[in-house]
Order: sequence, then structure tokens, then C-alpha cells
Amino acid sequence: MSGRRRKKPNRPGDAQPVGDQKHKPVDDRQQVSTRSGAALAGLTIVVALVVLVTHWRALSARALSFDDADYLTINRLVQNPSWASARRFLTEVRKPSTVSGYYQPLSMISLMLDYAGGGRIDHLQPFHRTSLILHLCNAALVILLLYSLFGRLWVAAMVGLLFSVHPLTVEPIPWIGERKTLLAALFAEALRRNGDYVEAHNNMGIALVRIGQIDEAIGEYRKALQINPEHVQARSGLSVLSARKGG
Repeated sequence: MSGRRRKKPNRPGDAQPVGDQKHKPVDDRQQVSTRSGAALAGLTIVVALVVLVTHWRALSARALSFDDADYLTINRLVQNPSWASARRFLTEVRKPSTVSGYYQPLSMISLMLDYAGGGRIDHLQPFHRTSLILHLCNAALVILLLYSLFGRLWVAAMVGLLFSVHPLTVEPIPWIGERKTLLAALFAEALRRNGDYVEAHNNMGIALVRIGQIDEAIGEYRKALQINPEHVQARSGLSVLSARKGG
């Protein structure tokens, strides 16, 4: 018999040597982050379903009122979907030929696309469907924004739900002319969610200049320069507006 001791086989309950481990332990913080992300996605989906059920009846609304005539009933550009119509919506800045006093190309183009998708004066469901989708996106962005600011999952979900089903937020869904409100909210929430995006602030500044809101435009240019002090367009825009105000 050999004097060397035979190594006993490891039993199932025995601890394995470190060198025999095939997989490294997963970082606890990564696990927590994954669970939080899944919980956030799950609660956002639940809130979206509640909002969808709550506002579902708005899809059957058939009323036209107030300025819906300017946006749809007598708007020849919306009722003739084409690149030419889109170009006019985008280029008629100071004196829009359809809705007087309002430069809102995204709203008008979105309504035009709904018309191209089957929406008509006597069939408003395509318009309401798009508005409801935009409202759902706004609800999700509110939840994401609040969670990123405060880190409280349930608080973010409940506030997002309250925002989404509050009576004041019902009106823009069946009201054709209020498409601009939904799109403005979507853009604002997306900008807050990605507030370090310099081009978003610069583009907002350009849009504000076109509608004559100089002070607000200066604020957006300054935000862009805080992120990137070398941004040429933002520096130029701020210089021009500052000189205009100084003069």
C-alpha cells in the first residue's frame, strides 16, 4: 500500500474550493438594478393598461367643437396629405395659412397623417387613437422622470397614474384641436428625461425664436452652453438675441 493518503471525494454538501468555481458571483448592485428595472417596467405597463381602460370610450367620441374646424373640418392641407402640405406646415412660420397665429407643424402633420390613415370628419377614431397613444407615452415618461429624480418606485407609479386619469388630462384626447397639448407634453417630458442633450435645448431655442418668445429662447441657449460651451449654433443664437435685446 502506498503511504500517500487518498483524497476523499467531495460530497454534495461540501464547500467547493475557490479555484474550482466556474462562475463568478454576480454583483449585488447589478441584481438590485435589474430587479428595479423590471419592477419599473411592470408598474409602467400596469399604469398604461389602467389608463387605456379608463380612456377607451374616448375613441368613440364624435363631437367637433371650438377650433376643430381650423384643424380639420375646413383645413385643406390636412385633408390633402402630401409632401407639399407638410412643407407648407413647416415653412409657414410667421403667417400660417390654416390656423392663424399658431406655428405648430408637428401637430398639423400628425393630423394629416391620421387623415391619410383613414380619419375623416365622420370617422374620428384614427385621430383619437393617436391622441390616446401620445397620452400613454406621456404617462410613461412622467413615471420614468419621477423615478429618476426621487428613486421611489411606487410613488412614481401612483403619481403617474394620477396624472394620467385626472379629469384635466381627458380633454386633449377627444378634442382634435388639442393635439398640440399632447405633443408639447411629450416633447417637454422627453427633454426633462434627457436633459443633458444639447441639441434638444438648441432646437427648442430655435423654435422659441420663431414664435417670438425671446427670453425663453435665451434660457434654452444658455442651458445648451452649460452642457457644451463650444456649441457654435447655441453661442451664435445667444449672441444674436442678446444683441437684439440690448439694442
